[in-house]
Amino acid sequence: MDYAIQNPEIPGMLQKITQTKWNAWKPNEGHLLKGRLPPKNSIFQAEIIALQEAVKYAQNHQNKLKIWSDSLSSLKALLNQKSNSPIARYIQDSLYNTHNITLGWIRAHVGHLGNEKADELAKEAITSTEASMLTIPLPRSSAKQDLKQRALAKWQRRWDDGINGRSTYEIIKKLGLRNHNWPRQLIQFITGHGPFPSYLFRFGKHPDNCCACREPDTPFDYATNCRLTLSYHLKCPADQHIEAWLKSITNHRLLRNKIIDLLIFITSQEDLLKSEQPE
Repeated sequence: MDYAIQNPEIPGMLQKITQTKWNAWKPNEGHLLKGRLPPKNSIFQAEIIALQEAVKYAQNHQNKLKIWSDSLSSLKALLNQKSNSPIARYIQDSLYNTHNITLGWIRAHVGHLGNEKADELAKEAITSTEASMLTIPLPRSSAKQDLKQRALAKWQRRWDDGINGRSTYEIIKKLGLRNHNWPRQLIQFITGHGPFPSYLFRFGKHPDNCCACREPDTPFDYATNCRLTLSYHLKCPADQHIEAWLKSITNHRLLRNKIIDLLIFITSQEDLLKSEQPE
């Protein structure tokens, strides 16, 4: 992360780069500072610590100095009197006790001398051995992100190795926080937890685990084979395409609606599906 301390007539800037490097350049005196933060520190921390280093430098001079920055988020943080950032509070206290320093915002990459020079120095800092490593506490956002990734990884391992929910696993192998917003009927079809004799049999709500047509009772069978649901049948896929077929009914609106209609029919005709049919 780089910043520039300059005379007001030669505006500088604070330019963010992906490697969280910072540097300072004072053109009149050739003063140069380069530094870097560990990758887990945030861009905001790099931006605001650059301002802090600029303020520290300016405090050692009696003449009036203006620090130009293109980091609007850092400047706004300094306007917040209730900021939780210790670096922001340090800068606020320093500016309160020092009257020769002012801050200003400048748009990046518009041709200003300080702008271009600071950008050049920032790129050099990526591989420079002169750039010092600065260690500051990680931001709360980084800790949250780390905990989130660990929780997701543990969840994924349990999902991969589990024995429950395998029908859902065929469709969703990679877990995430995205809400699929599946309708209730589609969830019943995918999980098998619905108005199916095999499911009801587990709770003593059906005499056996077969459909009234005496065929094995599965949601897939109702959607492709059972003669009692012929009007709602979808084309039966080959064995090697069943997984792709299951995924398609969650993504294809027309297929999804047909499954919904099938489940509505099964629910409304539960007595028909549970009744004993003659051999």
